[in-house]
Amino acid sequence: MRNFWLLALMLALGFSAGAQATDESDTVVVTEAPVSADEQTTTVESEERSDSEENTPKNYLLPVRPEDRAPVAARSVPPAQLDSMRRSKDYWYWNHRNKEERPEGKSWLASLFESGAMRYLFWALIALGCAALLYFFLLSLNVNPFARRVPNADDEGTAADAEADFFSRDYDADVARALAAGDYRSAIRARYLQLLREMAGRNIIQYRHERPNGVYVSQLLGTNYFNPFFRITRTFEYAWYGEMAVTRAAYDYMEQDIDHLKKQFV
Repeated sequence: MRNFWLLALMLALGFSAGAQATDESDTVVVTEAPVSADEQTTTVESEERSDSEENTPKNYLLPVRPEDRAPVAARSVPPAQLDSMRRSKDYWYWNHRNKEERPEGKSWLASLFESGAMRYLFWALIALGCAALLYFFLLSLNVNPFARRVPNADDEGTAADAEADFFSRDYDADVARALAAGDYRSAIRARYLQLLREMAGRNIIQYRHERPNGVYVSQLLGTNYFNPFFRITRTFEYAWYGEMAVTRAAYDYMEQDIDHLKKQFV
């Protein structure tokens, strides 16, 4: 029994010693070195210097050397030397009054068209050419914008012809009388008016007493009747308004064109 109590006492002492050793090993002792007065002063001065540097504006320019502070003496360039530099290609400026010499590889024609006046003249000629083409095209349609209004075909002739109704007149009789008298101009006119009446009756053209013949030509533009009717109208214009001698051959030529056009009506 005595041995038992000794063994228990030894175990208790062993456990208490191990716990104390563990507590001592887990504890970390931090020792701060005392700060001297000089170190505190240095720290305060560095902080004040940093604050003053932040508030002071920074100068990024290079410092001016003492020799650069000397007064500047102005010098003038002689006029002859200045003119020589202006004429030199090495000192060529965009606002120089004199034009640069023409390159050797460029032809005289190209240099001529590079000038502003020639460009305006070129486009003016193009515009005049277009206007001339338009004028001759209108003339081909018997429309002259610079001439007085040409009277219609049935505006000419005697007073009886002017009063006659366009749709009831006997043009075959007029043609026969004109051919018998050798008046081929009147025969061509009567045959042309007869053709206009037939085309108006078929609604191929829109006839009006005051309309010139060029209007009927323009109404047929884009149709199969345009080319033959254009030739017939041109023959009539030359014969009736041209004041030239008209032969029987001219009448027969127009008669053939009229017969060819009438075959297309069917």
